[in-house]
Amino acid sequence: MHKGHVVCGCFRRQYNPDAPKILLPGDFARITEPAELFCRQSFPVPIFIYEEEHRAWTYQGDYQVENWTENTAEIALHNKRAGRRDISRVIFLKQGT
Repeated sequence: MHKGHVVCGCFRRQYNPDAPKILLPGDFARITEPAELFCRQSFPVPIFIYEEEHRAWTYQGDYQVENWTENTAEIALHNKRAGRRDISRVIFLKQGT
């Protein structure tokens, strides 16, 4: 974050298998606060995914939040798919310009 804005996103597929289209923030304050801020932003940011096989971060494009949900049924589906139990919300991104 910089001056109250999220300036980029860096995600690992093991926690976000459908990134960069779908993000699954955990329920720790250090993660939920920037996630909430990102959901309120109206401009895209560069998104990077850590590629385990290459041990490198790769640029995926600029994305912004299209929609998000805290629906427990939706979260449960994503918790199961990602093998997690800590997802606080599901964030859907669209590629921005």
